[in-house]
Amino acid sequence: MKILFVTEKYWPHKGGVSKVVQELAEGLATKGFSVSVLTSENERDTVKNGVKIHQLPFKMKMGYVLGNKKLYKKFFDEHEYDVVIFECVQTWSTDLFFKYKLKNISSYKILHSHGFSGINVKFVSSDFFRFFVFVKKLLFKIRWFFYYKNKEKFKQFDKILFLHEYDSGIGFVKNVNSSIDYLYNYPEEFPENKYFETKKGIVYIANYLENKNQLRALNCYYKADIAEPLCFIGSTNNKYLRKLKKQKYFLDKKYGFRDVSFFYGLDRPQTIEILQSSKLFLMTSKIECFPVVLLEAMANQVPFISSNVGNAKFLTGGVVCFSDFEFVYMLERLCSDSNFYHALVENGKKEISEKYNKEIILSKLVKIIEEGVSNENS
Repeated sequence: MKILFVTEKYWPHKGGVSKVVQELAEGLATKGFSVSVLTSENERDTVKNGVKIHQLPFKMKMGYVLGNKKLYKKFFDEHEYDVVIFECVQTWSTDLFFKYKLKNISSYKILHSHGFSGINVKFVSSDFFRFFVFVKKLLFKIRWFFYYKNKEKFKQFDKILFLHEYDSGIGFVKNVNSSIDYLYNYPEEFPENKYFETKKGIVYIANYLENKNQLRALNCYYKADIAEPLCFIGSTNNKYLRKLKKQKYFLDKKYGFRDVSFFYGLDRPQTIEILQSSKLFLMTSKIECFPVVLLEAMANQVPFISSNVGNAKFLTGGVVCFSDFEFVYMLERLCSDSNFYHALVENGKKEISEKYNKEIILSKLVKIIEEGVSNENS
């Protein structure tokens, strides 16, 4: 059976969605499926771990597609697949699907949503004094008129998969297409954690971006009465990272020097080693749907402290905070209360094994695919 994933971002891009899609694609390939990916993140067509990767020269800028969009339709005119899985809304993968009315392709069509974050974009008073932020939010609002206008086109998908039962997009599509199901994220398989007895420090792994809000993590860390060092890991050195370093300089003057490290460009094994050796995982992101990085922390027996985003509050391997005061309190408590700490470790370990397990989730996806194709052909 030939399966195609259509995704804006894929390996070698470093990010949550690209990692999730890579895990699913390579997982299906190991089960004997012929798997391909159509993306815009590679310089050329290639093969990675049994998955064929096709490249289209598209870029997303302020929520809009840049590039020769007709190449999208041309690709589908020239290739046939039994199943096509469209990753995410608010990207060219689904925008162009609606634009070119590919409803006549014979493939079993699945939309794999990673959240409808654009629905929840709201203006706050400070936005009117930050031109770039205001324009970006305004463009996203305008763009959602496209989805409201094309809402009926969600009927074209044979199945819509959400990351969890509380996904923001369920209410948007359920009255149009009731063929919905849930496909949880799962962490990759990690080497055995050899640091369990010597864990030290707090880590935040995320690209250096305004949305990831590392500034809040840094500010709360300085307010907490703890001795643990803090480590940030991102993919690139950029303006936001420089902003973070400037804030550290200011906070050192205010509170005294603290041991804070900023890394970027680390390879995956280096990142995993730091995660496994850390005592706590800290995340202060503004918007997420199902942050796989929290599952990765749980899988490595590292409790998390997270902002209330996505389904974080339903995960048992950590705690969710609603205010800076709560972040400071939980940092201090988890660095001092060993019983509470180890209870979260065990909760997370059990939940990964029983619910967010690779084989369980891949088997569910295989079942959805095989039943869908069978019904399509009957």
